Amino acid sequence: MEIEHEGGRTRRKVVLSDRQIALERLKKRRAGIADDQHDSHGEDKAQSADNEDEEAFPLASSAKDMFRTTEADDEFLNDEDDDLIGAPDDIPLEFTRFATMKTKDLFGYAVEWMVQRKLNPGFNSSDSIYDLTFKKLDDEVKGLVGSKFVSSAWKPQFSYALRARPQMTATRFSADIASDKCEACNRSGHTATYQVQFQGKPYNVKTMEEVESDGEDDGDDDDNDEIDSSEKVERDINGLIIVSENHVFRIGKFCMANAEKAHSLTHWRFHLYEWIVEYLEYEGHAVPEMIAKMDKWSESKRRKFANKVVDEMHASGKIKDLYKDFKDEIAKAEEAKMPRYGSSP
Repeated sequence: MEIEHEGGRTRRKVVLSDRQIALERLKKRRAGIADDQHDSHGEDKAQSADNEDEEAFPLASSAKDMFRTTEADDEFLNDEDDDLIGAPDDIPLEFTRFATMKTKDLFGYAVEWMVQRKLNPGFNSSDSIYDLTFKKLDDEVKGLVGSKFVSSAWKPQFSYALRARPQMTATRFSADIASDKCEACNRSGHTATYQVQFQGKPYNVKTMEEVESDGEDDGDDDDNDEIDSSEKVERDINGLIIVSENHVFRIGKFCMANAEKAHSLTHWRFHLYEWIVEYLEYEGHAVPEMIAKMDKWSESKRRKFANKVVDEMHASGKIKDLYKDFKDEIAKAEEAKMPRYGSSP
């Protein structure tokens, strides 16, 4: 609090701390208010339509201290006619404490994005806190995948299919039908003892939506050797042609070990979303009857309901357990020792 005198009149100026800025930003985001939705009088433009008597759910119980409302925050967020100086409401996220938060503190926002995506599709999916969260989580994974597991020797169609399709099945076959050539790295002498298929529709990792297939063949593609021209052409989010789900790669144990880890880490976000959808269905939040009921709700009511579900997941320890699974998967990958050539398969 600062005091200044102007024309004989005493005015109080409240200087916003980073913690208070973050708290205010979180409250606005949970209310569905973007940073630019304030007019010159500081009035909220988003509060015009929805007059429903809806419960205001509490903040997540396991949120970082900066998000917990205290008496000091209540006093700060009063309705007195004070002038606020210091950092503005729309301060870029990279200049707040959000930017230095650890992934364990941000992970809850990834879960929140997915719960909102399923229960309230009209939410602001491009909110900057979500972008920051997924960037930090992806950074932990991508470097490991690229430096340790993805081989530059892999044929393009093997790599494309691994990156595009979220499911991977593998079976080992007997030595008497083993091939002398690995169809992943295309190296002779690398005995193929596994057959692998990549399945599931190519999808957009930023929206979790399937990539639309145009159904047209492209005979000019240099990497079309393994594409069956009789089947509908599927492309990934970058427009690259992907082999059919039925296509079988016969690969060696080294490429198998690398591909298994690379695929699991590459699609971590898809599998987390898959788990959350199943959890919401199990809890009765995403069953057909509930979805039909929510279709009649306003966006505001759906958002608050989704926020309540996230709060319950925090309180029950579900989000903490999911983060532990995420970190354990990374730790296993970091510690994994690839089999040496010449060792037993």
